[in-house]
Amino acid sequence: MQRPKWKNLNYCFWFLFLLAGFPVRANTYSVLDFGAVADAKTQNTKAIQKAIDKCAETGGIVFFPKGTFLSGTIYLKSNILLHLSPMAVLKGSALPQDYLFTGLRILSAARQKHLFSECRLSVAKPR
Repeated sequence: MQRPKWKNLNYCFWFLFLLAGFPVRANTYSVLDFGAVADAKTQNTKAIQKAIDKCAETGGIVFFPKGTFLSGTIYLKSNILLHLSPMAVLKGSALPQDYLFTGLRILSAARQKHLFSECRLSVAKPR
């Protein structure tokens, strides 16, 4: 005896409904795991960028624990959340050589809208 087709669809619906109820856990990447030091003296640009690049591969959270992280130019990417813990500070370096200047480009309004509409980036700092 064969089941009616609508019964099979009913089972698919319930399977998808149950599957949607399971929480999805984002990958979390601590900048400390990539060599960053939270002492407000060490230049952490490379370590922070490594964490951002790794996180952008799969999406997830780049986590900054308690401390002050000194950094120059970092390039943010889509599908990441920068999460600073309540006592974390991301501090820009005072030295001009810590910043990369690749030249200024003037983009049309349409191009700017296109670039920003494709970027999925969040920055969170709890109060």
